[in-house]
Amino acid sequence: MQLLAIQRRMGIVSTYTCVPFTQGFVPPAGSYIASMETAAIIYFNSVPGAKTNRCGYFVLYAALTGKYPKIGYLLDENRRGTHLVSVQAELRSATDFGTVGFYVGSIVGSGVPVFTGIHQPRQEDLMQLGAALATSGSVAMYHIPRITPEAGSVEGAFKGNRIQGTITVTGKEISQTLARLHTAKDSSVDFVFLGCPQYTVDQIRRVAELIDGWKVHENTTLWIGTNRMALAMAERMGYHDTIKKAGGVLICDTCPMLSFLRLDALKKRGTPGPAFRTMLTDSPKQAKYAHTVMGCEIIVDRVERCVEAAIRGRWEG
Repeated sequence: MQLLAIQRRMGIVSTYTCVPFTQGFVPPAGSYIASMETAAIIYFNSVPGAKTNRCGYFVLYAALTGKYPKIGYLLDENRRGTHLVSVQAELRSATDFGTVGFYVGSIVGSGVPVFTGIHQPRQEDLMQLGAALATSGSVAMYHIPRITPEAGSVEGAFKGNRIQGTITVTGKEISQTLARLHTAKDSSVDFVFLGCPQYTVDQIRRVAELIDGWKVHENTTLWIGTNRMALAMAERMGYHDTIKKAGGVLICDTCPMLSFLRLDALKKRGTPGPAFRTMLTDSPKQAKYAHTVMGCEIIVDRVERCVEAAIRGRWEG
């Protein structure tokens, strides 16, 4: 709260979200921006085609000076594809996209993957794909020919660059990646978290539809992470009331990784951790960080299975 008052005096718009592009901050293609938060950086570079690096706290200096060194992904030669990825599996959910991203990111590192076999993804799919790429690797940009703006074709994505490697993703790789993220020893679930990256209002609507008429299990906590604008719309549309009536909680301006659920935060309060034993999430990115930062055992599955587990108190996977 102290920081919020200071930021207001400085003219900083405090969105407190990892997906500012869902709140109206959509820079046009080719514009130079300075950004932090990996899910936002890779989305800005890839989907609208703005130009940013993984700037970290240098964004503060850029805000104060109006300048940033013209290096990295601000240069066109560094935005060309490096690896060709052939997706040979049907991607039916945002979680599937995130799992593909987690697998590919662990291979390409800081490369720029070019995906084939992806057709008409939703915005939420691209958000999950990018967030996972940037989590298992340090990917800051990807191309999908005829979908992302700087890749009219596979050749156009590489722009003469030599292909450093070809990666094939089938159902086998997706299953193996989910299995690698799975650390839970049994199927009991005491914490279900959805919303990494933070949920859009359409994703909240989907949860409301799935949980309408049901109750969250007495031994399970359900959180849905979102931002203030999506929360306001969910309240207006009645989705918030449906989820609240079922026993779920919509949280905004934060996420478990920045909350009292962290092991270091619990330690400062003199509370033994972890706060929850087993987390079920639809996000590979959340899975990786929750395991290390919160000490939770992890299960990753599609949103439908997550809501079902929140109601039953167990994951039927």
